[in-house]
Amino acid sequence: MRGSKQVVSSLPRNLLSKFRGFTIVEFVVASAILVILMSGLLMILQQGELTTGIGTAKVDLEAEVKMLVDWITKDLRQTNSVNLTNNDNDPDYTHLKFNLWVWDNATKNIIYSDSYVEYNYNSSNQTLVRGYYDASTSTTFNNAFFNITLPPFYTSYTDEIVNDFNTTDLRMEGLIIVVKKEKTVRDRPLNFTMVEKVRVRNE
Repeated sequence: MRGSKQVVSSLPRNLLSKFRGFTIVEFVVASAILVILMSGLLMILQQGELTTGIGTAKVDLEAEVKMLVDWITKDLRQTNSVNLTNNDNDPDYTHLKFNLWVWDNATKNIIYSDSYVEYNYNSSNQTLVRGYYDASTSTTFNNAFFNITLPPFYTSYTDEIVNDFNTTDLRMEGLIIVVKKEKTVRDRPLNFTMVEKVRVRNE
């Protein structure tokens, strides 16, 4: 044992320093660097999660708007401009009502049934309701679409301010459907607007 102690003590000072542990200062500095690195990594992960969540919400929002526009368009293809614009139905920016045609095998012609579709937009709660009345069963089915921030029906449309609705243009030119939907995702407002012009049959 003595021999080994003498060998160690006879080593140069710079070689002896290699056998020492970390000092408190070195430990504190290393810990601070580790905390900074971990904080940066956590921020990157949180930002990535936020970006992914917002991206997914945008895709969902666009899909919802497109589905609603497609639904309205398909409904309108089952009526004609005279039925759509008659005084009893009273169409405007916020309201459409129209009977649906069916194929009559006896006459080989299109006839209009007592079944009808009605759209009503409520600006106070930003809701568009689609009602379908089935004359064969005397039953009404309603579908509500929320966070719709604009009236959806126009005959001319440039933007949210420059727009118009009149029955003459509807008969001649068709109907412009504008659906704007908004939602908030993680305190970030998102919105998507789709504009579609529909030619309504005249006969």
